[in-house]
Amino acid sequence: MYGKRGQVTIFIIVGIILMFSVALFLYFRNISIPLAELEAVPTEYTPVQNYVQACVDILARRGIVLLGLQGGYLDLPRKVATNPDSYLSIVPNGEIKLPYWYYNGEARVPSQKNMETDIGNYVSLNMLNCLQNFTSLSRQFSITPLGDITSLAIVGEDDVTVQTMYPLSVSLHGRDETVMLTKFATHVPVRLRRMHQLAMDILRAENQGLFLENITIDLMALGSGDPPDGIPFSDMVFACGKLKWHKPRVQESIKNRLFYNLPRITFANTLFDSPPDLYSANNLHIKATEEEYDDLRAGVYYSKDWNFLMNVRPSRDSVMSSDFGKGNEKYLSYICVNIYHFTYDIEYPVRITIRDEAAFDGNGYDFSFATPVMINHNEGNRANPGFSVFETPEGNDQGYCEQVEDKETVIYTKDAVTFEDLRDINVTFNCVDTFRCPLGQTKPDGQVYRLRARLPTFCTPGALEAEGTGYIKNVQDVTNMLATTIFLTPKGTFNLEVMKRPLVNDALVAPRPLEEGETAFVYVTTDAFTDFTQYKKLPLDAESLPEDSMLDLAVGDVTYHLDLLIVDKENNLIGGYRGNWTPDKYAFEGSNTVTLYALEKMPHPIGSEAQAILFMQLENATWQERLRPLFR
Repeated sequence: MYGKRGQVTIFIIVGIILMFSVALFLYFRNISIPLAELEAVPTEYTPVQNYVQACVDILARRGIVLLGLQGGYLDLPRKVATNPDSYLSIVPNGEIKLPYWYYNGEARVPSQKNMETDIGNYVSLNMLNCLQNFTSLSRQFSITPLGDITSLAIVGEDDVTVQTMYPLSVSLHGRDETVMLTKFATHVPVRLRRMHQLAMDILRAENQGLFLENITIDLMALGSGDPPDGIPFSDMVFACGKLKWHKPRVQESIKNRLFYNLPRITFANTLFDSPPDLYSANNLHIKATEEEYDDLRAGVYYSKDWNFLMNVRPSRDSVMSSDFGKGNEKYLSYICVNIYHFTYDIEYPVRITIRDEAAFDGNGYDFSFATPVMINHNEGNRANPGFSVFETPEGNDQGYCEQVEDKETVIYTKDAVTFEDLRDINVTFNCVDTFRCPLGQTKPDGQVYRLRARLPTFCTPGALEAEGTGYIKNVQDVTNMLATTIFLTPKGTFNLEVMKRPLVNDALVAPRPLEEGETAFVYVTTDAFTDFTQYKKLPLDAESLPEDSMLDLAVGDVTYHLDLLIVDKENNLIGGYRGNWTPDKYAFEGSNTVTLYALEKMPHPIGSEAQAILFMQLENATWQERLRPLFR
């Protein structure tokens, strides 16, 4: 909240200054500037002196406001201004650029001398536009400039002084006498030197102690890592089927925690440094300086609209998955175990703002700078700000993808059953499941459908992924750089239904649906296709998507391993099906639903030993044959 208030206050200040400038121009004849070190001139010439004096005061204040918005810079260094990655755009049109004080291992903190030079130059360069050729004074005075405008700014302990030299020859109409005006000055009440020093202390503490990186990791680990909105690190979960997280949702969860919690950071030895609660006192209270700044306040702000780069290992495309397995001992094999360990590379910017509440005659003044927060493999790492991998939302890296062969490779995609050419098949270059470069779609080319593409050179040999509507995705290594053919197996998509067959006195009775509180876990794998895994949980819950109740199966003689487990509301195993299953490809025709049947032990087994006995029964070939899935 502090960051938002600070930003709004800045623009209020700018508005006040603009209104003040208008008033000065309208009523300059009646204004005296007691702060200015004025030259002694006859009273009738003070309107000219006040007029120029007002411009110096207006421009000095405008320049100092803009300097605070841009991290101590008015004239951005060329290497900053020409590199959008080296500054933070505070407003959508990009007119206000807040440079990173730390960028690619280099400190970019402006010196006090640099700030003084920028303020002085700003006043000098804008004076003529402010004076408007003395048009409003032309009826009473004849004013002739005799030299250039030069301004000098001095950043003091409690204010900023600006002295402007502008030699003017001034005479009243109807008089022969001429008066020389040369020196103009103003004092702006703002503790810029102390604000700059506190800002440097905070940056130094961040570079040495990585407090922003440590806070980020703590906030990520604060909640549950459970899908779909959790932020997973390392854990072992007893649950059937792979646990999966959608990276964009994980990223959004991280950004939300940063947005709401970073403004709660307080700094010791500053104004209002008392943490608002116990968690903030223990985790968000930073001692960044030994000096006392009880007249200044410091805050941290992050916007969810700013750039946020994240890479997670292991992951594929936009999915993060656990390692799924079962117990080694046969009588414990029904216990499903998910083990995961994810490492994160993250980089995002923050704005740190120092506020002087008493500045500008009580209106307040903000001085801000930006710095990146950098995490590498779950640890803060400001010594090496770059990452080897930053996936874009599409899962590729354009910098690498643009490095391509001079010659073209012709890519054909064919139906594995009919051997017909396929059109509108998306083809992607895959480098060790880390970089993915979209190559395009197969289109009509002469008498066939194919894709001509120049393959990336950064990864050898690489692989080609082909995927299209109605087909199982296929991954094939690149073996011929001139032409290659990828065969795709057609698939059928079926509504999934689970029915129980109660086992009473060694006899199966009529099928019946799941009862309230019961859950079916379905896990389907096959060795026929790379990375073919389907995990379903029925009935669907509030977090489920419609496609979660659909099962994809390849057309043809494909053997699947089917694990179907049913548990009651206390998570006790009460039935299921386990075994290999080769669907009849002719059963696909005219079918839109596949029903999986599960043996239900009656009465339900009580205790782990009874459940282990039931699980061994599920592997009995007799039950496997009598409980085969049915298409309809």
